[in-house]
Amino acid sequence: MTLVRSPSEGRARPSELAARPMVPSGRRALVGRVVSAPAGPADATLPERLVARASALLGGRHSRRRFLAKTAVVGSALAVGPLDFLLKPGTAYGYLCGTCSDGWTAFCCTINAGRNSCPAGSFVGGWWKADNAAYCCGAARYIIDCNASCPRTCSCRCSGASCDGRRTCCNQFRYGQCHQEISCYGPVVCRVATCTPPWQYDASCTATSATDNRTRDHGAPCVPACNPDASISLKYAAMGGASGPLGKLVQSERPTVDGTGRYALYERGSILWKSGVGAHEQHGSIGSRYHRLGYERSALGFPITDETAIGDGRGVFNRYEDGVIYACFATGVWETWGDIRRLHSATGGVRGPLGYPKTGMLVWPGGTGSYQHFEQGSIWWGRSTGLDAAFLLSGMNGKYREIDGPSGPLGWPTASAEAYGPGSRARGQNGTMYSHPDLGSFGVWGRTEDKYRAMDEARGALGWPTSDVRPAGAGFRTTFVHGFLYDWPGRYLAEVHGAVADKYAEHGVETGPLGWPVADLVVLAGSTSKRQPFQAGAIYYRPAIGTYAVWGPIFDEYERRGEQRSPLGFPTTDVYVDGSIYRCDFEGGRLTYDPATGTVG
Repeated sequence: MTLVRSPSEGRARPSELAARPMVPSGRRALVGRVVSAPAGPADATLPERLVARASALLGGRHSRRRFLAKTAVVGSALAVGPLDFLLKPGTAYGYLCGTCSDGWTAFCCTINAGRNSCPAGSFVGGWWKADNAAYCCGAARYIIDCNASCPRTCSCRCSGASCDGRRTCCNQFRYGQCHQEISCYGPVVCRVATCTPPWQYDASCTATSATDNRTRDHGAPCVPACNPDASISLKYAAMGGASGPLGKLVQSERPTVDGTGRYALYERGSILWKSGVGAHEQHGSIGSRYHRLGYERSALGFPITDETAIGDGRGVFNRYEDGVIYACFATGVWETWGDIRRLHSATGGVRGPLGYPKTGMLVWPGGTGSYQHFEQGSIWWGRSTGLDAAFLLSGMNGKYREIDGPSGPLGWPTASAEAYGPGSRARGQNGTMYSHPDLGSFGVWGRTEDKYRAMDEARGALGWPTSDVRPAGAGFRTTFVHGFLYDWPGRYLAEVHGAVADKYAEHGVETGPLGWPVADLVVLAGSTSKRQPFQAGAIYYRPAIGTYAVWGPIFDEYERRGEQRSPLGFPTTDVYVDGSIYRCDFEGGRLTYDPATGTVG
């Protein structure tokens, strides 16, 4: 290809390009070499000797990489204004600005709202490089021309910036290594400065090189300085530059808001760097989520890994200082962080019992805590209570949510679900959740739970719960595999189990003729027989006879005579109706009740 450069740009003419390579000469060439000569030749110029002195001072306090980069920066500044740099306050980069009269084109970030990319109405037309650039930590720096598209919509002017006051849309020139399919072009609108090879920055560019070291030290406030600890540009190049997953650069490298790191933004993601962490990228759906959350200003912090595939073939993730973002086709793209993330990781992460997240972090109404839903359960964290995060799985979690979660009678979970017999259980502030593979999941709370735990829970006489604590008349009833627990606040708290519970259910439990239990089942002295009292009667159990219920006026008379201690002995039938008369048979006789006369005998 034929390389052409306008004289107004201060660069080589076409005839000169054909005769010699574009390399630096004179003082600037010496500046580029001075980093390897700390002492400096005896006949060196003042700037060269100053750079050598600065090189020697810097070399003992920094790594080789930082030494080269800082020497290049100092060298660039000294070459531009050696005495001013030494005698006036400021930084090396303060001497790299330009004016409208110097003939060069302004940088894109000056005229394109800080974005180091071609603005609308222009395209990547060509490029050249400058060797040993301080801006690229001593590596080659690439300057990419953005030519105006046809028809031309811009006019020649000065950028007007206080530092980078150079021209825009004035120099009609094109190197031509990029977008060669575009034949019509206007003047150079602006310049993109990058340490990424142009053929990686834009796939349309060829690797045909032109060199002009006079642009090596050109800068502007918005052009990022070299950060030898970050390697953002190297990271970008290693990923394929503009042809890689991140796409083109849209915002050049710059410090993060809090000043603890650096970042650069691309079409489809970002790269962030922090000391001790390094440079890491995020792109695609994970990059978009990180962007929506606020990048490093979010609870996640800086990335500490690149996007990584999960071995189960279902998703990918990026890990951050205090969290993870997962992307899974089945569940979406969600982050998990803080105590909830730590618990999720402790259970095995996405390969553990909870699986992938289905939501982001959610705040419970009232701000008392946070929670997050996963494929097989949820993690709950009552931060206002000082409790650790706890997880509930599947049916147990569904039941907990059904009874209003932390706002319900159980309060916040105080511990994660644990294996318990054939099922599991999880403690809460005010109760316990129980889950059995065949029976389902239920909550037990309040005085009922106190009683149930005193009876050894599911291992005791009642067995597993088969209902939650539910309203019953003036109180509450909870059903179990082998019985019931009743709580009438301020009055009764009693359990009914075994054969007595079966008989009680046969007669309609608390809505039947017996009413509420008023005490637990009692083993009668000196025997294996049992008795349980109710509001309007009692149920008796004797192994050789069976279990029978006595209530109403017949029970009143039976109790007056001394119950099983009387000559009547234990009942052998329930109270039953014979015509219009109520009867009950006992070991030693019978009692009858005539409603018409109110007599019992």
